[in-house]
Amino acid sequence: MKNTLLYTLIAAVGMFVYAMVSRKMEEKRDWR
Repeated sequence: MKNTLLYTLIAAVGMFVYAMVSRKMEEKRDWR
């Protein structure tokens, strides 16, 4: 079941990246 593990890893990394990005966006809301 390599596909299940791969999808789980991708989902975990995606959620982690999304959390980091959302936090940075909140910190620097008026970055542009």
